[in-house]
Amino acid sequence: YNNGGSGVEIEGSKADIPKKVSGKEKTYFKLAEIVKSAQSGERPIFPIKDNGHWAFYAVKSLFENGRLEDGSAFLNDLDLPLTRAEFIKTLLSVFDVSYDGDFIKKAMDMGIVKEQKDGFITREEAAVMMYRMIKQDPLYEIYPAGGAYGYADGESIKDYAKEAVKELSKGKILKGENGFFYPKRFITAGEAAALLTK
Repeated sequence: YNNGGSGVEIEGSKADIPKKVSGKEKTYFKLAEIVKSAQSGERPIFPIKDNGHWAFYAVKSLFENGRLEDGSAFLNDLDLPLTRAEFIKTLLSVFDVSYDGDFIKKAMDMGIVKEQKDGFITREEAAVMMYRMIKQDPLYEIYPAGGAYGYADGESIKDYAKEAVKELSKGKILKGENGFFYPKRFITAGEAAALLTK
């Protein structure tokens, strides 16, 4: 199914009608309606065809490894900003953190986040959460890989986030854009998917 020329094709029936969000076409769908039940031991069928987006395979990896839930923002427009809640939930899933009910409380108990806030998440906030999670995982280590971390806008990175941005950048887990990091910019679903699959 092609959602009216937006370049995104979804395998299956017309699960939902494309809706306008911030001037863009965004297709919402329920996985249960378009994903065939996978047999035991098989990976679920990724419901989106490759539309050429640079983060397509990162999202596909998250989905096929069971890290995304039905209705996840990662399965819609990858160029739209991601909420703090969506990032935190997926981060816990990627690192196999189990919890009962409140995933935000779990992240706070672990020290991944310091307070409960709504809204979108900035690039520097996502870097800090990723770094804090990595430091708690004894099986995960950041190896210096020669990545650049002397960003032209480095002075605008908040003090509490500078170590995270530096170390993740050195390990090539993070990278900027044309020499800039854009710490205050909201991280998009595509950027978050790339970060979470490093």
